[in-house]
Amino acid sequence: MMKSLWSGVSGLQAHQVAMDVEGHNIANVNTVGFKYSRANFADMLSQTYKVATGPQGDLGGGNSLQVGLGSQVSSTTRIFAQGSTQTTDKSTDLAIQGDGFFVMTSDGGKSYKYTRNGDFNFDASGYLVDANGLIAQGWVKDFSVNGDDCGNLESLDMVDSSGPIRNIQIDPGLKIPAHSSNEVKLQANLNNGSFVDNLDCINQTPVDLNDVLDVNGKPFALTNNTSTITIDIGGTNVDFIYTSDPTKVDLTQNGVANTYKFRTVNDLTSSIEHAIETAVAGSDVVVKVASDGSINITNISATAVAINSITDVGANLLSSTLGGLVQTYNQNDSFASAKTSAANVKPDDMAVLFNASGNAFNLQEEQGLWVSFMKAEHTQTFNAAGNADVSFELNGITISGTVTATTSVDYVALLADLINQYSSETGVVATPESNKLILENDNTGALKNIKIENSTGNGVGGLDNINEGLDLNNPQNQDVTTAGGTLDAKSITSYKYQYKDRANIINNGGQTKYFKTTEDLRNALQQQAQQSQIDFGLTTPSAIVTVDSSGRFNFINGNMTTEQDLYVSIKGINDSGIKDNILFTQTFESLGGIVPSDGSVRNSQTMNAATWASSIDIYDSLGTKHSLRIEFRKTDDSRWDWTAIVPEPAELLGHPIGEKNKYIGGYVEFNDDGSLKSFNPPTLTFSANNGSKPNQIVQLDFGDSNTFNGVTSLDSKSTTSGISQDGYAGGDLLGIRADSYGNLVGSFTNGKSVALAQVSMAKFNNNAGLNADGDNLFSETANSGSPIIGTAGTGGRGTIKSSALEMSNVDLSRSLTQLIVIQRGYQANSKTITTADQLLTELLNIKR
Repeated sequence: MMKSLWSGVSGLQAHQVAMDVEGHNIANVNTVGFKYSRANFADMLSQTYKVATGPQGDLGGGNSLQVGLGSQVSSTTRIFAQGSTQTTDKSTDLAIQGDGFFVMTSDGGKSYKYTRNGDFNFDASGYLVDANGLIAQGWVKDFSVNGDDCGNLESLDMVDSSGPIRNIQIDPGLKIPAHSSNEVKLQANLNNGSFVDNLDCINQTPVDLNDVLDVNGKPFALTNNTSTITIDIGGTNVDFIYTSDPTKVDLTQNGVANTYKFRTVNDLTSSIEHAIETAVAGSDVVVKVASDGSINITNISATAVAINSITDVGANLLSSTLGGLVQTYNQNDSFASAKTSAANVKPDDMAVLFNASGNAFNLQEEQGLWVSFMKAEHTQTFNAAGNADVSFELNGITISGTVTATTSVDYVALLADLINQYSSETGVVATPESNKLILENDNTGALKNIKIENSTGNGVGGLDNINEGLDLNNPQNQDVTTAGGTLDAKSITSYKYQYKDRANIINNGGQTKYFKTTEDLRNALQQQAQQSQIDFGLTTPSAIVTVDSSGRFNFINGNMTTEQDLYVSIKGINDSGIKDNILFTQTFESLGGIVPSDGSVRNSQTMNAATWASSIDIYDSLGTKHSLRIEFRKTDDSRWDWTAIVPEPAELLGHPIGEKNKYIGGYVEFNDDGSLKSFNPPTLTFSANNGSKPNQIVQLDFGDSNTFNGVTSLDSKSTTSGISQDGYAGGDLLGIRADSYGNLVGSFTNGKSVALAQVSMAKFNNNAGLNADGDNLFSETANSGSPIIGTAGTGGRGTIKSSALEMSNVDLSRSLTQLIVIQRGYQANSKTITTADQLLTELLNIKR
């Protein structure tokens, strides 16, 4: 009977403990990060009166006889279920979503406490602390590794968490140091279509030598008609005289033997080439301006060429620049002068240019123009009568017959009739005018000629000089003579200018000329226009062809003592297998017509190049920003050249002479699907020249080869979809927020956000084994296991939400229900005691 009393007492005691546990839960219903507990009941030791027996023979087994001695609370279990999240207005409030604990210390890291309460603040010293002054542990950004020479730049949005944890301290007056730009990324499309709306004028050529600088950046300062260089070519001294007047240029020594007059770089190269081939019989050289601005001479013949010396009169800088050309040139030898700034302006490839409306020429191999510079009309006066057998070649066609006439007027008319019978083959129409024979050719093409050659037979002296000799046979001894002078012994020819996809291929002789660039065509047109004037009587030609700043070709016919008008006729090439490029022809047709010798100018239509540009600010080591502009220019079907420009006084390594703030040697090439093939150079070397670190390397990222993740060239509008760089100026700390990985991100006055520290999190194998130390703190025990410390969101640790706190996970409905259960249990156990007491009372009453 007494056992029941003590069982009731133990039940009361156990429910009292359960009541205490539940009361503790309810008391902490509003405690941040609190985790409720439950009491675990267990029975006490039972008294055994009889042990259990097993079956034996015919006798079955028997159960034991045991009487329990009551109940007890064997343990409590803390339930680490996720509590609800409450948003706050404080950026340093942190709530854990998932497993894990914040790590805290009050003794400099000698021992640690663990909490789910993320109610943190920064104290006066910048430590991240809880309400009791314990300091949160984690990792702090080390700014000393930012921008070092080894490139170990820690990412702005990351903190190195590989080291041991320590006190999180962020200086309230923190200033982020400036970081120079190490990389520029570009995502763009460069239009590869037949219509482009981003255009720029073609490069103006030629370049006057007085606008060119030597290798030291000094101007040549040439004086008109005074600055002279003399080149000894195989023992022949040839003078080259600078003239500022384009109409005075003489590239073929027609004015004075062994004397040339030049104005531009290309004038000089053309005249040197002509001088060498004139002075050295059998020689064939190519003289050109190289990509670095130097002048190169290459001997492509088996005849050796010796340039013995280059001396000067009033042109010291030019002669010293050309000094490297003093060499003996055997076959395939090539030597160069010093560099000049002539490389700063590159002529455009005409195949990839556009008309004024933005439509691409798409010039193909051998397409081009027929151009003539003189009117195909000649007049010859005859005093002839009687019978004459006529036989001669006109434009390669043999014309023969017998002319019988009694007067010279009749003779001319009959000769015209004979010539006109072959007009469809020669292109020449003959018109009689009294005793004058007028020959005209309106064709612009291969037959744009009036070219008369001798036939075999007895010549008639008076006519032998007509176009290399017009020979009329005279079997009847008629006196056939000329009157009014002889016809000039030169032919009028229409020249064919054809595109070839290689440079420096202008032919000096023949009817066909080749070009690739605007300068090739300009030079070829000018040479032939001047030669045509020379062929028809001018000692010094006056025709000049230029490319102006508006992207137009110009014919200029300067004033000369002896006037010679130009009759320019232009048509497209439409030969067998070559289709007329209508857009290209239309652009040049306006050059056609009469160009009087009074300084008149005729212009082509405007031509344009496809261009695009992107700009971004980059930073030097002091945090000063500089605008970097990258200008792209289409130079081939699958290639765009680019130029980088920064504001002066900054400069770029590898800059052209005289323009230190530019780099002009870049290019980007594309595959046939528009993806990036390659680009060069991969870096720019930048010096701000303001006291910051010089020779700053800027890595260029135009994308990966054979992909579309950077710069592309598709048939769509040129656009820049993204451009970025990694530099920034210094800045002051404005505020701090946390991200889901526990990074404490600082916002600075320079607009940058930098991860300044990262809060650590600890995970235990058995959270319930932790010891509660009060103040929402836990400590490890033997049963909790050692803490596994790492970053939020990794290794099974939860994530962190800023400006939020985790509420208590106490569920009042559960707790209040549990109170009722505990109350009923307590009441039942008290009833056990009273019932046992009544039984004992009845037992005592038996004695009475």
